Amino acid sequence: MLGDDTPLSELLKKHRKLFSSMPSPWVDGGAYKGKFIQECHTLFSDKKIIAFEPIPHRARKLAKKYGSGPGKFKVHALVLGASKKNIDFHIRKGNPFSSVLSHTPLLRSIHGSRTRIEETIRTFQVRLDKTIQTPPGMVKLDVQGSEKEALIGCSSFLQQIHGIVIEMSQQERYKGQALADELEAWLLTRKFICQDKIAHNGHEKNRVWDAFFVNTHFFKGLHGQR
Repeated sequence: MLGDDTPLSELLKKHRKLFSSMPSPWVDGGAYKGKFIQECHTLFSDKKIIAFEPIPHRARKLAKKYGSGPGKFKVHALVLGASKKNIDFHIRKGNPFSSVLSHTPLLRSIHGSRTRIEETIRTFQVRLDKTIQTPPGMVKLDVQGSEKEALIGCSSFLQQIHGIVIEMSQQERYKGQALADELEAWLLTRKFICQDKIAHNGHEKNRVWDAFFVNTHFFKGLHGQR
């Protein structure tokens, strides 16, 4: 859980000053139970959060808990991707592994029955840059294999984003996902450098991280992880 030294929590706390300088709104792609939102309310109470959570009952719970409207929080029950279209979303027994993508044998070998699909819903995928009007200062993506598609969906205002926090894997857990090296290279060509990354507990051998990238246009004096 965030607040209990998860990689994402560690990144937010370790680089609190840097995150604090990034303007609102912030985007939470893959909000799940709202732990990132909760952490932000504690550490960055001045930031407006726009959340995307495609599992309908979870989106409703987030709206009820944090409020949904013109204030500091808004939730959309939508999938972030590279294009606007109807799409199937697979809800798995272990909700954190739910995705538009099929899982690989590797994911099943790690998480077993939690990868079992319990329901497939028809939902809507959107591009972030066609869904919100103001470019976000920071984007967090935990979208279970669809990271590159979600980044492409930010393209028209990507250079206005100050920072990106993204879950990355160096092994294919979902069929067709972009792996960590590809994501890092894609971001580097767009002048984002990896400032820090922290491995998920128990996943060192599977090379899963939360990584923090900064836009060198706004942070010229910073150096990427060596």
